[in-house]
Amino acid sequence: MRSSSTKSWGRHSLSLKHGTTTLSFIEGIDTMVRAGMPPVSSTSTSPPLARAVVAGGVGGVLGGVGAALLSGWGPRTSAIDGAAVVGALVGALVVAVVGRRRPQWPVGTAVVVFGIALYLGRLLVVRPSLAFVPVAAAAVAALVLHAFRRGRPWPEPTADDDGGAGTATKRFLVGPLVVGTVGAVVYTVWSAERHRRFGSGSWDHGCYLHNAWLFAHGDAFSVSARSSVLGDVAFWGGTNHFMPSLVLTAPLAWLMEATGSTALLLVAQAVVVAAAVVPLALLARHAGLGRKTTTALCGAYLFAVPTQAFLLFDVHEVAPVPLLTFVVLWLVRTRAPSARVVVVVAALLLLLAGCKESCFAYAAALGVWMVASAPGWRRHGALVTVGMAVGFVVVTGVVQPALLEPGGRMIHVAHFVTLDDAPAKPGLAGVAASILLHPGRALAALVTPDVKLATIGTSAGAFGGLPLVSGEAMALALPYLAERFLSDKREMWGLGFHYGLVGVALLAVGALDVLRQMRARFADARAFDLAGAAALVTALVGSQLASPVSPELASFSRRYYANDDAVARYRRALAVIGDDDDVVAQNYFLPHVALRRHVWLPERRFVDRANAVVLDPESSPWPHDRRYVERLLGDLQRDDRFFVAFHERSTWVFRRR
Repeated sequence: MRSSSTKSWGRHSLSLKHGTTTLSFIEGIDTMVRAGMPPVSSTSTSPPLARAVVAGGVGGVLGGVGAALLSGWGPRTSAIDGAAVVGALVGALVVAVVGRRRPQWPVGTAVVVFGIALYLGRLLVVRPSLAFVPVAAAAVAALVLHAFRRGRPWPEPTADDDGGAGTATKRFLVGPLVVGTVGAVVYTVWSAERHRRFGSGSWDHGCYLHNAWLFAHGDAFSVSARSSVLGDVAFWGGTNHFMPSLVLTAPLAWLMEATGSTALLLVAQAVVVAAAVVPLALLARHAGLGRKTTTALCGAYLFAVPTQAFLLFDVHEVAPVPLLTFVVLWLVRTRAPSARVVVVVAALLLLLAGCKESCFAYAAALGVWMVASAPGWRRHGALVTVGMAVGFVVVTGVVQPALLEPGGRMIHVAHFVTLDDAPAKPGLAGVAASILLHPGRALAALVTPDVKLATIGTSAGAFGGLPLVSGEAMALALPYLAERFLSDKREMWGLGFHYGLVGVALLAVGALDVLRQMRARFADARAFDLAGAAALVTALVGSQLASPVSPELASFSRRYYANDDAVARYRRALAVIGDDDDVVAQNYFLPHVALRRHVWLPERRFVDRANAVVLDPESSPWPHDRRYVERLLGDLQRDDRFFVAFHERSTWVFRRR
């Protein structure tokens, strides 16, 4: 008879020889860390009274601020802070009194439920549309159910019934793999069509293409090659973001040059985002969820409104964050911290941190999570927290300012709303001080104006509101929530653009955590599996219908796409530009000519350095306006240094004599 650990790890071997690249990636990690690794053990213990009191205090803060907002108090009024303090005291006192007499009753969780329920009440007040009622109702139902559970630790890896040959793992992953494959194909087709019809933009596609070319040719760190779409800066660290992990896109640049395609980054992004369903499914399997529920959970992650917005709005640096986060969570949940496992986790965290400067804060939150939720990883979690926090301060306070061009844009993560009496854009230290001095107002700023609450409600609604009661997910999400909803960049508050992918990934983790604990209260695993899947599918569909913005997959075409005649004309125009030309190109043209040493948006300082310029007043003039493009066009027509190399209708190409 095999030992339980042998059976567990035999059935988690993941030797999927016929799998995809993603499975090979997971298999490779699993092979590296399997040898001699006993599973992380855990025991079922009730949370101590002190922890319940803390939870009660947190819930009281939520309840106090929520009640204040429902009462019509503005987020800037001093009463918000008072409501937060009073709520914290009342919540902690209630838990201390009741919990001492009935320590098994999770009163702390109940108080947290009360606080969040008030926020959902505000959602119905500010958004009375019936479309939001099912989402909020589902969330409230989940909160109530979750409030009456006892704290349950994560299980040990369970033995499969196939003798450890891995068949059960393969069978379990069929559904998630189908969902992931469909998602990758759909997003590839949609985004490639957008690019083909000149709908992908200069900043969020062209600049990443250009950066990949610089890395591929060893020029990314060269002073002579500091030009980028955003100006004379080192793109990977001297613009709005710090992104050294983008060096991994270099092989794609070689492939794009060989094939002549500039859409491969879009394909790679779709595959990477879809690939995250594999570690998410493995984590769900370890948690004891069934195949149907897990497949539906993967679908909710992959087709939520924010995920659609991300994948159909060019290319972005945080695309690998869900995949890396899920793999780290899976390893920490299923492996003891041996030297080999620690090295793999550290490498993944460094890669994660290198995706974007704020990812240092995301990684630090993972360190805090290790300390709080993974007993065998507490020492390592503390090191991760300290190291990533220091890295965040150094990168945003030293590295990025040193790499900015003179007069360059402010570092993206340092854009914050004015919090009470702190000065506008006070920087990280000022924001931290303001949050500590005025916690109520800071908390209120996370959900006001109302567009923020609508974004949170729609995003969480894709998972039936379940993630809102997951302490783990909310703790992991704190840096993300602060970065997004305390920002003074209004585009970050809504559901459009590309800002929601990381949030959806963390919501998926929260939904998994709550489903795991709800599953333990049901004797019939099959019934729960079917019910959980049905609930998640219903919630996903409901969130699409309730969304304030139209989901991107609702249409295969957008009004700003070029028609077939314009596409053909644009391609004829770009054909007169040489591979080695230094090019100034308007917004939608730029991604198609970005694989070269120098490529810029149409600014006069760059026109003086270019030997080819492509303009069209009828096309998107962003970040300028049409009058600017028309004036520049007139200047070039009168400039003896240039001649007209192409002109059809409104499309012009000028070349230097």
